[in-house]
Amino acid sequence: MTAADSGWAEGMAEWQPLGELIPGLGLVRVSGVANPYAGPVSRQVAVGGGGEVSVRTVGLLRGTRPWVMLLAVIGAIGAGLMVLGALAMLLLGGAMGAAGAGAGIPGMPAGMMGGIAVIYLVMAGLYVYPIMKLFQFCGAVESLSRTRAQSDLERALNAQRVFWKFIGIMMLAGIVIYVIAIAALVGTGVMAGAAKARSGPVLPGSTYTPP
Repeated sequence: MTAADSGWAEGMAEWQPLGELIPGLGLVRVSGVANPYAGPVSRQVAVGGGGEVSVRTVGLLRGTRPWVMLLAVIGAIGAGLMVLGALAMLLLGGAMGAAGAGAGIPGMPAGMMGGIAVIYLVMAGLYVYPIMKLFQFCGAVESLSRTRAQSDLERALNAQRVFWKFIGIMMLAGIVIYVIAIAALVGTGVMAGAAKARSGPVLPGSTYTPP
């Protein structure tokens, strides 16, 4: 037995390496005399050079998998609906422009509908990357439940890391955009009020010529 083997004793929450239970064990051979009071001992099997992941860790990750999969599916459906909405905007803009031109009635410019369609497509594109990471996490957890390999655990955690990093960046970008928009609105209002104050009051029936 070596420090890489796992051991358990009464009162312990889960199995632990013998190197932690018996400091200084290293690779020294433990006495072959069985201890009748010792708990069951299982030998770790190296998988992919990283050892096995504990059953409890696998169970916790498997418990999150259905909810992550649900979010990924909902996000994929939302992205698909945005793409369909963009196509609808393009078709509707073209139809309204043609109908208005044929009747001599100016309608909504096709460029405006095209701009809305572009916004929809950009939003759908921003959904794709985090959704891919959610599906990658689910796949890694499913593989981990079969192999208990350290490499699968690392793949799952890396997918979560990239997902939350992307979400954090998007939230910061959204906050910056909101702050800029609010500042622009306030600045426009202040400039409009200052311009009106400089123009002075205009009496009914009179014409005011600015200096």
